[in-house]
Amino acid sequence: MENIKGFVGAKTRDFVKEQINSIDLDKIMPFKTSLFETNYSELKPDMKTVERHRRAQQQATFDLIEQKWKEQRRELCEDYKSMVEVSSRAAECPMPLNMDVYSGGLCFQCIYCFAKLFEQSLFAAFYDDWELENVRASSPEFVIKQLEEILGGKGKGEVKRAIERRIPIRLGIRTEDFIPMEKEKKVALAALKTIGDHEYPMMINTKSTLVSQGAWFKQISEMDGNIAIQVTITHVDDKIAKAIEMAAPSSTERFKTIKELNEVGIKCMPRIEPAMAYVNVTEEHIPQYVDRCLEAGAKHVTCDTYSYFANDKGIRENFYIQGIDYDRMFRASSEYQIVGSVFLEKLMFALQDAGVGCSTFNFHSIPFNSDDVCCGVGEYFPDAKFNTFNLLTMAREIVKSKGSVSWADILEQKADSLNQEIFDKLYRIWNKVEYSPWAMDWCGGVKAVGMGEEGIIYNYKEERLKSDYERLCEVYGK
Repeated sequence: MENIKGFVGAKTRDFVKEQINSIDLDKIMPFKTSLFETNYSELKPDMKTVERHRRAQQQATFDLIEQKWKEQRRELCEDYKSMVEVSSRAAECPMPLNMDVYSGGLCFQCIYCFAKLFEQSLFAAFYDDWELENVRASSPEFVIKQLEEILGGKGKGEVKRAIERRIPIRLGIRTEDFIPMEKEKKVALAALKTIGDHEYPMMINTKSTLVSQGAWFKQISEMDGNIAIQVTITHVDDKIAKAIEMAAPSSTERFKTIKELNEVGIKCMPRIEPAMAYVNVTEEHIPQYVDRCLEAGAKHVTCDTYSYFANDKGIRENFYIQGIDYDRMFRASSEYQIVGSVFLEKLMFALQDAGVGCSTFNFHSIPFNSDDVCCGVGEYFPDAKFNTFNLLTMAREIVKSKGSVSWADILEQKADSLNQEIFDKLYRIWNKVEYSPWAMDWCGGVKAVGMGEEGIIYNYKEERLKSDYERLCEVYGK
């Protein structure tokens, strides 16, 4: 198959690959505890990331009329009312138009899930029946009505602008929308049918195999190329995958789903996120993962490192319950971006060398991306005008330019923000008025080199990129 490269020159890529392959991964974070010693037949079926807040447990109000204390209850509404929205990550993402039809459908018990951490913390702080949030669903009627209005041009603000540009709607970015109850409620199916009727592009993120079954598969098949699907698979070994994603379908079943969809012409690809050092990014696992992607007919893989923001006591404990050395993984994957990039890029290079495109949200690895859109759908939706006014796209443009880029250059490229808030945020980050881990000079090879009338000037040099890996090899070389 064709050897797929990123945005850098072939010599630079080969040099970096050679440097990375000469690094002893075990030197980066010395071995601490044994991995995967859990008895997989006795996996803990449910792990709470947070507990009910004590102050909320004791909440009561004194009724002056009746002269007694009364418990105050705030309960969740039965129906989930959230719908299509421009993500808070629009400043970093080319595809920020997100949608979910279930709230907290975190049914697969993934031990790394910081969405679960966020939702449990939020609901535990405000609602007395917070544990029920996992089962809230929109009604098909509500979903159809809202989508008809939005896709019919009656949306508002940045959502309307995104729809006018035909930015694909992404289903399942915040939660899982193909949870077991979907077989009964068919809410996601209603969304698929409505979006399909409007011939609007969409993308599905899921760990479920339901997308290759029954009415869901039939509807997806009828969407005439206006759909792409990413199935998250973090490990090819079913036992290890079960320790990480305890209630999800097996990796074998998910790879089978990808293969079945690709064989009938539906664009489907794996997603390995989080990519975790010493867990699923190892010398042994990478070639196994590549082989399975090839067998499934995948044309692209999206990956990203374990989120620095998901460093939580409850999540850490979940890893150790399953026999996984969280501290070793987190320190190598997340605490120092360039080190974490070494692990990620070993995976990226192995996939690309096998003819499978690979892109990432990780800023330091941007020069090695295969696609302008991290999700690998840049060519899948030719009519879509992706959100190009974002930090990732800006960093990619600096790398591609091979020279200096100013804020004025960005504006001359017909930058068109979805709203003024995003524009102002990008301007502040570009000029270092606001901190961001997705700032321009977090990208490998990019550096601020001067100041123009409009703000900071950045440029990209491959020598600068290569020096990062030379320094790493001096410390961690075999």
